[in-house]
Amino acid sequence: MLSPVFNTLAICLLTSAFAVPVGGFLAITVQRTNLFGRGVAWLCIGSQLTLPLYVFAGGWCAMFGTQGWLPALVPALKQTESVGSVLIVSSIHALAMIPWVFVVCSLGLLNRSRAIEETANLEGGWLRTLLRVIVPQLRPWLIAAAAVCCLPVLTEMVVTNLFRVPSVAEQVYLDISLGTVRPWTYVAISLLTMLPVVLGGLLWQRTLPPWREILLHAYDSPQPIDLAQHRFTVSLATWGVIIATVFAPILSLIIKAGWTPNLADSGQSTYSWTTTRFATTVYEGATLFGEQLQWSVLLALTSALVAATFASLLFACTINRPVAHILLSLAMLIIVSVPGPAVAMLVSFLMNRSQPPGLTYLYDFTIAAPVFAQQFRLLPYAWLITIATAASISKSTLEQLKLDGISAPWSVIYELRNLISKPALAGIALLAAISFGELSCSLLVLPAGMTTLSKQLFEFLHFGMRHQDSALCGLFILVSWGMSLLLRKTLMER
Repeated sequence: MLSPVFNTLAICLLTSAFAVPVGGFLAITVQRTNLFGRGVAWLCIGSQLTLPLYVFAGGWCAMFGTQGWLPALVPALKQTESVGSVLIVSSIHALAMIPWVFVVCSLGLLNRSRAIEETANLEGGWLRTLLRVIVPQLRPWLIAAAAVCCLPVLTEMVVTNLFRVPSVAEQVYLDISLGTVRPWTYVAISLLTMLPVVLGGLLWQRTLPPWREILLHAYDSPQPIDLAQHRFTVSLATWGVIIATVFAPILSLIIKAGWTPNLADSGQSTYSWTTTRFATTVYEGATLFGEQLQWSVLLALTSALVAATFASLLFACTINRPVAHILLSLAMLIIVSVPGPAVAMLVSFLMNRSQPPGLTYLYDFTIAAPVFAQQFRLLPYAWLITIATAASISKSTLEQLKLDGISAPWSVIYELRNLISKPALAGIALLAAISFGELSCSLLVLPAGMTTLSKQLFEFLHFGMRHQDSALCGLFILVSWGMSLLLRKTLMER
């Protein structure tokens, strides 16, 4: 019974130990230095933000899995058990969390003391500024990033299920899916997953500055630190990390998509990459999963619009009510801390019943249940996006709206309406992209006959990485790159 707890703790520690230094390094070099290709680097890192965990697992399987291309070339690598499943799961979680550490640390870099930085730069150059000013100011944000790294480990079971690693979230999933829910299951949900997340979120909210203060610094962006003669070296190191974390998995999927076994005259199997097999894989990925794509798009758009609408209404109801605002933020923390399988159990309990009339029909024959389940992941994101969007509205604009006869809370809603074609629209697209790949909350409540791309790929990955799996992973990667382009364009317009 203690094994899932120890494994979860080990995965959290290993994930943070790898993702925080890498993500923090990328944030500093990309956001604050005159790195070669800063804009492209931001785009590459941003392309990982909405990529589901199981796609990172697919990239690993394509390279090192039992049917991966590297063990086929080097048979000695087939004994992946020697690496240890906990280490493999931790590595996959760390790769998925590097872009989120990058985002958290980038927010921390906005909250700076410009005068102190300029003084340090004049006295000792860029290295003194980095070591004496930027890194110390970033320390609480690095701690917050480490806490963020633990969130999917505590609440998601996708990777641990693929590699059969007993963790708390995995054990909760097995108990619920097999119908053997015990008192230990509820203890694990409340004390081992929800409580750490809520306490971490409260500590973060207490120690870090509010959104408006951060965004005010964002409009006063300093000049990038001039690395002088070290510019090439730092750029080379940064791009080396980006290539290893972003492009190496993509390259592995491309190789696997065209990987073809051949039978030699001696009777031994050999492997080679062919354009014919690659083209066939791309064609199969584009034609065989049309129904799953339709369900995924419908579920993503519906869930994103529901989350955005409710977040806006809830925000309007808490304007000028600080206590209500704090309580609602706490509620969002509680919502996001519920493990995905527990969300499915709760949704099934609330909707799979005969009273009131019509509830069973909604549960069995519509997408109402998975849309409801996904709100446990999307609504907290929508809440943060709404707060950030509202915080970007200047006080002078709100005062002018009051002079025009529009008062709060409707003044904020009015201004949000004017911003809907800019950051708010990008926020809805971000919610849709996250919903497109969401799996753990909605997996157990999908209606009969409804198979999404995430469910299809999750089933494929259990049987080893094959050609069609690579094609589906490629589709999710294309969606994430499109989302990154949209976010980049929106932020540049701001």
